[in-house]
Amino acid sequence: MMKRTNQQQQQQRRRCHTAGMTLVELLVVVAIIVGVLAVLLPLAKPLIDGRDVREASRQVNAYLAAAQARAIGTGKPVGVFFTRQGTDPAQVNKVYQMELMTSPVLYAGPTENARAFMENFLPKPITVAGTVITVPCASVLIDDPQLLVPVEYDPTNPSVVIRRWVDRGDTIRFQNRKPDYEIVAIELANPSTPTKARIWFTHAQTTGPAAPVATQFPPNNPATKVFPGLSFQIQRRPRRSAANPLELPVGAYIDLTYSGAGAGGYEFQAGPPPAIPLSVSVIFSPHGGVERVYLGNEAVDVSAPLHFLIVRDKPEVTSVVNGPLLAAAGSIWVTVEPLVGKVSTSENLGYDPTLTLTLAEQLALARSATREAQNMGGR
Repeated sequence: MMKRTNQQQQQQRRRCHTAGMTLVELLVVVAIIVGVLAVLLPLAKPLIDGRDVREASRQVNAYLAAAQARAIGTGKPVGVFFTRQGTDPAQVNKVYQMELMTSPVLYAGPTENARAFMENFLPKPITVAGTVITVPCASVLIDDPQLLVPVEYDPTNPSVVIRRWVDRGDTIRFQNRKPDYEIVAIELANPSTPTKARIWFTHAQTTGPAAPVATQFPPNNPATKVFPGLSFQIQRRPRRSAANPLELPVGAYIDLTYSGAGAGGYEFQAGPPPAIPLSVSVIFSPHGGVERVYLGNEAVDVSAPLHFLIVRDKPEVTSVVNGPLLAAAGSIWVTVEPLVGKVSTSENLGYDPTLTLTLAEQLALARSATREAQNMGGR
């Protein structure tokens, strides 16, 4: 019994001796770990620094692709609204949040028997991108005060109406059949009759093969009432939905200063005060392509790719004339092809102040490189 006890004590002492580590050995291990970290941390720093931008680009890519898929699935236009960061000139071109835009149901008037009465087929002066042009139009009278209700005001001047319940860019059809005609203006028909609205729309159809409206629906003669009123259906363009918006990761934002269409467009950049910062929205059609891009209520050309620059939200990264945002390390382009709606991401080529090219030329070069670069996917 005594012998067995001694053997057990010896085995226990042996185990305690082998499990220990001297101070010298511990210091050697710590030194090795510190040396490995000293080598790896500089290599990992670029990945850590750019993680927020890469994650933001992945989320923006996915959000735009989801809007496109929803438009195809529902058969109605669906859009994405880019929310500007207030009206402060230093912040107005920053976007930290994106919102989904969905199409309201067709509006056919306040009652089942609501009618539109065809009036005139005349050229109508309208303002497009700040330029007044004259287009062939037709007009109808609709007795419905709802059409003129303001739904959005200028944030810097609440007395200025930016958008009404029915407004430019919406479409109207008659007798429950296509084609759809684009509404180019809506106004009060007569100050003494505040319920009647006059809607001007393009004379030629915007969708569907059909004859011009003049040959389908002759104008109503107010004196003889020869032609009865027409039933109508108005498709309002997508509005911001109540769905939860996309909040970009902390440390990154979309810069609208250098975002725009084509190789050198600055359409999304807010003008200097007192200009009103216009909202930016991209609308996908049920066919998957980009149907419209709106700056406020104005539609802009969508024949060229749309480029959105995502940059780090750091104090040293500021938007000034010498272009450090374009040169910011790790910034990423998210590009939308208008024809098919394909969304891709690619690294920014950057800005080199040593080159003789101007900032605009280097911006065009950087955007052109996005079409040649490989898609970064969800890295």
